[in-house]
Amino acid sequence: MSDALNDLLARACTAFEQREEEDALRFLLPVWRETRAERIAVLVDRLSALLTARPAPRDYSHVSTGMELLRPWDLPKKLGGLLQTARSGRAAELASQLDAFRRWPADPRLTPALLDIARLPVAQEEPACNALGSLFMSLRDSRAVEELHALCAELGSENRLAQQLLTVIQRTRAKEAAALSPEALARCEALDLAIDALETATTNSAPVRESLLARIHAHPEDVDARLVLADLLMDMGDPLGEFIMLQCSPQPDPNRVEALLTEHRAEWQAPLGPSVETRYTRFERGFPVAVRVRGTRTGPPPPPPGPAWSTVESIDWSWEGSPEAATWLAHPHLRHVTQLRGVWASLGERLGAYPLPVRQLELQGQLAPWVPDVFRSLSALPDLSQVEIDEAEAADVSLCATSPLARRLERFEARVRKAWTLVATPPGEVQVEVLRMRVQQHPYPTQRVMPELNAQRVGELLGAIRAAAGFGGRVLRLHAPHPLEEQDAHQLERAGAGYKRVEWV
Repeated sequence: MSDALNDLLARACTAFEQREEEDALRFLLPVWRETRAERIAVLVDRLSALLTARPAPRDYSHVSTGMELLRPWDLPKKLGGLLQTARSGRAAELASQLDAFRRWPADPRLTPALLDIARLPVAQEEPACNALGSLFMSLRDSRAVEELHALCAELGSENRLAQQLLTVIQRTRAKEAAALSPEALARCEALDLAIDALETATTNSAPVRESLLARIHAHPEDVDARLVLADLLMDMGDPLGEFIMLQCSPQPDPNRVEALLTEHRAEWQAPLGPSVETRYTRFERGFPVAVRVRGTRTGPPPPPPGPAWSTVESIDWSWEGSPEAATWLAHPHLRHVTQLRGVWASLGERLGAYPLPVRQLELQGQLAPWVPDVFRSLSALPDLSQVEIDEAEAADVSLCATSPLARRLERFEARVRKAWTLVATPPGEVQVEVLRMRVQQHPYPTQRVMPELNAQRVGELLGAIRAAAGFGGRVLRLHAPHPLEEQDAHQLERAGAGYKRVEWV
């Protein structure tokens, strides 16, 4: 066995000691490809089982269907789909998937799945039979020889698949597995013992760990439970323990926090399920508190929220969905969610039917023509005190200002991006920030700079200012980051006729 392979084994042991199981697997696989040693295959299986037992990151956006970008620990996730295709009897599709796996570097974890497929009726069909034989041939895994021999005896010598598999057996035996050096065997034994120790520690600590997690999910404000869990995880070498401890510290190391998040963010948010966009999740005191849910407007709702959602306080909900969406948001595991953002009009109207603890709500604009009763419905939310409308129209502002909800709001904001923002703080004042109100000519006559505020948007802004007086604001404060023309300033001031005082700030 070469020095290079011995070095890879040593690096696998070191990576595992440092709780970098993915790297340990990455180092082991090329050793197996060079040696085809059963001892290495067993270690690969054990490491893979450890990794797949954890909540897996479910963001597959980086994974190509051709497998060119798959990581070693992604393979078990693909095997389920392969077996499902085989059991459904779709021979042509199975052949295509098997061919795709041939582009994946040889991996001993494929062998058990291929043995299962070889015993299914679909393996007798020509495209699947040929693809299966080719993949077995590329693996040349000696562990499969005995079972393949038994299968060939059952099928008979005239069977097409049996003939394919007999060739596989002959070529696999012709290339004997390389003998491992005493040094390599000692490293394998050390890695085996380390995996044993981790499995034992994980099993023994599981009841305490689960109890602490349940306590945190029931009482997210319980910092003591988080610190006890952090100690337990740190003793086990789990980086989540260090992360919890750092975020609970009054002076955390921001660089170390970011490094841990970069490496483990997808894994730590995996219990939230596949509908959460990884890069937007914000953690506090070691657990997710703000997430963005992705989905199409007409797609199915996300899977029911599990206990891990109990620490979430803010959801950016960029999915309209069906009536089930409101039911989903009313799930008991979301009882600590006090902020909802990006809520579409039709969903907003349904929220009032549930006793949600939401205090801050952001709605998407154009409410008036589609859901004129939205604020009457939302007034049933007992804690709602702040409302925002993105891409608002004047009618939306009026709809809220004349609703039963208006008098108990602490803050109302309406905005049109890159155009204007209006903030009312009942019953005190209304503040308006407005950008340029005139189309600017480009130096070249054939081109024009797009206006920040066109005529329609100016009219909507003036209507919104008038409607916002309904919140009871006595003072209108106007602000423009760029100088306005005199007639435009007068227009804004006239729109404030319903206020006791208009000020420029």
